[in-house]
Amino acid sequence: MSLRASILVFIWCATNQSALVAAESTVTVVPTDPPSLAVNIQAAAVTLPSGATVQVKAGHLPFDGPELRTFEVARDKQGKLPPLPDNYAPYFDAWEPWPGAPHPVGLSPKYDDQGVLILGGLYRAFREDTVEVTSEDGTQHYKDGVDFVFNPDWGQIANKDGKMKETITAKAKAGQSRIDLIQVGPDGVASIKKGATALSCPMIPSPDPGYSALAGIYIAPWTVARSPFYIGKTLPKTASEYAVTEHDIFPIHADKPSQPIHPENIAKSLDKLRQGQPLTIAFMGDSITLGAEATNWYGPDPYGPSGKTYRGKFVYGLKTRFPGSEIKTVDAFKGATGIDYGLEQYTSTVAPAKPDLVVIGFGSNDAAGPVGGPPKIPIDKFTASLAQLVAQIKKDGADVILILPEPMLPWLKNGATQRLPAYREAMLDVAEKYGTAVADMNAESQNLANRGIPPWSQLHNWVNHPGDYVHGLFADVLLRFFPIAGATSTTSSTGTAITQGAPSLTDGFLDQPKAAVGHWKVAPQALPPLEQIIQTPVDDRPVYGVYCWPDEYIRYHDMIQKVGWTSVRLGGPMSDDAMKLCAEDNIEVMACLAGSAQPALQGVTAGNRSKYDSDDAFIDAYQKLAAAYLERWGPRGTFFKEHPDVPNHPVLHVEIFNEPNFFYLDQPHWMPAKDEADRIATETRREKLYSRLLPAVYQTIKGKWPEVQVVGFGAGGASAGDMRFIQHVHEDNPSVAHSYDILSTHPYNGGAPPEETRIEKWGEYSMANSLAVIRKTMSQFGASDKPIWYSELNWEISAEEDGRYSSDAEHPVEIRSLTQTMQAAYLVRGYAWTVRLGVRRLDYMSLIDTDHCDSGMMNPDGTWRLSAKAIQTMIHVMPHPVLVGAISDGLDGNYIYRFAPTPGSKEEVTMAWRSEDAKPVDIPWTSMQAQESDMLGSQRSITPQNGVLHLEIGPCPVYLVAPKN
Repeated sequence: MSLRASILVFIWCATNQSALVAAESTVTVVPTDPPSLAVNIQAAAVTLPSGATVQVKAGHLPFDGPELRTFEVARDKQGKLPPLPDNYAPYFDAWEPWPGAPHPVGLSPKYDDQGVLILGGLYRAFREDTVEVTSEDGTQHYKDGVDFVFNPDWGQIANKDGKMKETITAKAKAGQSRIDLIQVGPDGVASIKKGATALSCPMIPSPDPGYSALAGIYIAPWTVARSPFYIGKTLPKTASEYAVTEHDIFPIHADKPSQPIHPENIAKSLDKLRQGQPLTIAFMGDSITLGAEATNWYGPDPYGPSGKTYRGKFVYGLKTRFPGSEIKTVDAFKGATGIDYGLEQYTSTVAPAKPDLVVIGFGSNDAAGPVGGPPKIPIDKFTASLAQLVAQIKKDGADVILILPEPMLPWLKNGATQRLPAYREAMLDVAEKYGTAVADMNAESQNLANRGIPPWSQLHNWVNHPGDYVHGLFADVLLRFFPIAGATSTTSSTGTAITQGAPSLTDGFLDQPKAAVGHWKVAPQALPPLEQIIQTPVDDRPVYGVYCWPDEYIRYHDMIQKVGWTSVRLGGPMSDDAMKLCAEDNIEVMACLAGSAQPALQGVTAGNRSKYDSDDAFIDAYQKLAAAYLERWGPRGTFFKEHPDVPNHPVLHVEIFNEPNFFYLDQPHWMPAKDEADRIATETRREKLYSRLLPAVYQTIKGKWPEVQVVGFGAGGASAGDMRFIQHVHEDNPSVAHSYDILSTHPYNGGAPPEETRIEKWGEYSMANSLAVIRKTMSQFGASDKPIWYSELNWEISAEEDGRYSSDAEHPVEIRSLTQTMQAAYLVRGYAWTVRLGVRRLDYMSLIDTDHCDSGMMNPDGTWRLSAKAIQTMIHVMPHPVLVGAISDGLDGNYIYRFAPTPGSKEEVTMAWRSEDAKPVDIPWTSMQAQESDMLGSQRSITPQNGVLHLEIGPCPVYLVAPKN
């Protein structure tokens, strides 16, 4: 049997995969004859993510078999084995699995490898030929069918006629699950990307950048003889023990997300959220609503950011989308219950709470029953009871969403799987009659097959409880009923001429330039989970920051205000005049104390270590500098006492030194290392000094100004030095992890785009991969909860583009310098990328070119460069961007993100760009119109076709909004 796989380019996200470009071609993926751990690929033309068409070469792809693992009967915490199992009785077979202790003994593990309780078992995974049952002391060896009865479907052991008389121990080997991906790249050769092994709920890997996903291949835990597709049937001739059969091939097709059914019936609830009013939601259901077997499903904060159940993710998603609304929940669910429980709970628990919205998820247990017996609740009674419940809820004035239950394991012997469609139809009939919304979780589960994932593989207990991934999908289904309204961007003029480096325009709209040349590549990045970033509470200040000195703030105050920055990193000598302006402008100031002289503090200075006879003397001087600085401009500072007319906005963030991993910490000027040994010795000296400096200054500041946030490290990222420095400082003094409130670093990426990987003689570097290493260090030392800021970053322009300095031989143009247009593009993309990475603040250096860095956002004559205008446009479109989703998270260099323009906004902005040359893309769009803005503020309207925007994206970002009615 051959299966035809549609070739599609997918954007792989945290909880779904949405098609970006679908180029219809077919490739035939067939099992071998006889079946083996291999498939054959037949030749066909395929369109790649790049748009190129290649001829897929015919080939033979062999797979690794499932990993076998030995499981033993589990002992309790005291090391005791379970009691001797009961004798097998025929009534056991009415249960699936057999009823639990004290009846049989189970070989399936009680917990998965992540520590999540398994309430079922491993299905048809145990090898009967490997089962060994002995007495606890090992002297008695028992035989299957003689001394005990083995349940091969679930790995359970029962006594037989009392022949086992002592406590037993048992073990056997079981296969584990895996989903491998067949993908094809530019060379036309199909290849296998191996998935991760799991006891249950394995996930399919994402295709490599530039590759198209063809099919998911399920590496089943069962042998062909134990395959549910062949039980009771004639086996394939000469079938091997483990094989890829036609039932294990899942061609990847266009994704078909389950759409809301009758969303108009929850209009009252949606209106309350959009108006910032409180909303009470009641959840009624069984163990799936409870969230059984989702990670941390019995945790203390199910509706917080760590909640993994669908109801928890749904509520937290609503809180993120509508932070102006207080959302309360009513819990009316319980495992192993059905519609009768719902009627009871509505009267006793739900109705008294007067909910605005009731989410109902019954049906699975109603349709279930013993093997060979009737359902617990016959279909007629279920329909009547559900109608009674819904009618009363509607009479009481609440909105209702009925959940169509997901599929159960297809091979359950009790008939529930075959009966469940009738219960779903009954729910649809009730919804039509009483005017309720319907969330089709069944369709969402079945859609897994289009993603190359067997739907049954995502049942954590191998019966009916979904794992984390499917809970996330179900939350998405519910959140689709509650969209954030579109946003309208505006463009304001500064009246300041942009005279240099003029971009190419067509009809007033910015043309997409060629991608910047240089030593960089598009490569996979170690990104934090998208869902984690979306669920993280936002700061009260946006990501937008700038780095300058106090005298520059005074000089360019008007420009800073017009661009829209609200956070400033101030280095160098502070002054009362600068403090006055910052306070009046309500600017968040981070003071970078790098040892500079402070004339306003009567010359108090720490200099750097080279000015002192000992480390102790330097640390003492620096502590005095920090104290004097805050005594003047910090909370309750003398400046504010002397200037009561100035708004009380003191310095609340202090960064402890600037790039202490470089010469600034301990040398009068830069001195190159003589050799590798000298470099290591120098770095070690700085690491040990900073590991003492930071805790000492932290104690000084927190002792008197506990509200001040201490920003640690400020490490320079050149040559990946920040990763080494942060790791080694923590290792040298683990108390450092408790000596900063925020960690800062400077992830300079050379001439590479912010999202991609630069290539140097010494290796490779990217912002995302560097951040992952730093976060790993923080987690290792117990500081994973601390925020990270990028307190310095820039991209330079060359003298040919009106920068101050020409590139030299040491820093070739293709690495060091950009055009003004590309610099502007990198800066706004950098802000968006920082949000995607979960970094809270980014301070760009600098307003004007400095003596060795031509990265200014103004020309020498004071006119704006394109970068300033681009940042101004971004801030106007998204004053305080909050990430709410991704359409493309970097596949093939495409970056398409959805932002709320401000926390709690009812609107949404889609920001899209490519790191490589411009190409057409298709972006899903639900509104009748879209307004596109280029990165400099020019606008034009686009009309979607069949729910899709067809447009070209390139290195210069565009902003897409749905016009207001």
